[in-house]
Amino acid sequence: MEARMASRKMVKMSLVPTFAQTKKIEDDWVTVGVLVNKSAPKTSKNGKPFSIWKLTDLQDCENLVSIFLFGEVHEKHWKTSVGSVVGFLNPSVMPNKDSYVSETLLIDHPGKVMLMGTSKDFGTCKGISKSGHPCTMVVNTYTCPYCVYHVKAEYRKMSSKRTELQASYSGVAPQGIRQKILQKSQIMYGGQ
Repeated sequence: MEARMASRKMVKMSLVPTFAQTKKIEDDWVTVGVLVNKSAPKTSKNGKPFSIWKLTDLQDCENLVSIFLFGEVHEKHWKTSVGSVVGFLNPSVMPNKDSYVSETLLIDHPGKVMLMGTSKDFGTCKGISKSGHPCTMVVNTYTCPYCVYHVKAEYRKMSSKRTELQASYSGVAPQGIRQKILQKSQIMYGGQ
């Protein structure tokens, strides 16, 4: 692995959009990500098969990077399973048309794709959607088994039950703590 990475810049998958916009994309660079979604094989206008992969580094599971596989690359790698860890050498940047994807890349040679294994931290949210079906959002199971949406929803639900977590301050201080902290002769702000 070290020999393959010699003199190449490693770019985190979550930083690819920034790198693609600010750096010289012609540089020798590599990115690695987890395959979280892949399209069924499609046919291009010229009649050749291709597929689209969506990847993340599991650090920011809401922003995915799309990678298009055409020709030989598609033929060799289209059977790669979701959850695989994949490395890419010098992918080209394509114009982005998908609003759910932060960047779109193109691989033009099968040798520029390296299958590294399977991610043990890749998973889907354990939350239930409003329709009663399991949530399909990708999560890093090492950090949390729930997506950002379900974590925020649970926080809102719990904070509505506890007044001290609500956004507005009620102004009521617990009497027991006040009596323990202050002596009888001490005066608290407000004359009490």
